[in-house]
Amino acid sequence: MRSFGKWLGRLLLALVVAGAALWAFGPYEKADLSASFDPAAFGGDLDAYFAASEAQVPGITPGTEKRVIWAGAPGARTGLALVYIHGFSATSEEIRPVPDLVAEA
Repeated sequence: MRSFGKWLGRLLLALVVAGAALWAFGPYEKADLSASFDPAAFGGDLDAYFAASEAQVPGITPGTEKRVIWAGAPGARTGLALVYIHGFSATSEEIRPVPDLVAEA
């Protein structure tokens, strides 16, 4: 039994060392981290853009469509924007009223 534990320990150590070596010296894929944005794609009214894009998708649950919770006057730009991206099967309603409270703050 003792030799089995020694063998298992050495095997696990070898696997950890091999994994660390692959991670440290393995190939890396170059990632393009540059971001580009064309504001003309949205037009002047984000609310109208979201409404038009959501109108193309049937069966959206009312109240869960894309929307902007404006801090202040609708359409007014601020120095900071927070974007909430929920999970694949989630909606923004799962953490409601947090987005509203953040917009009011």
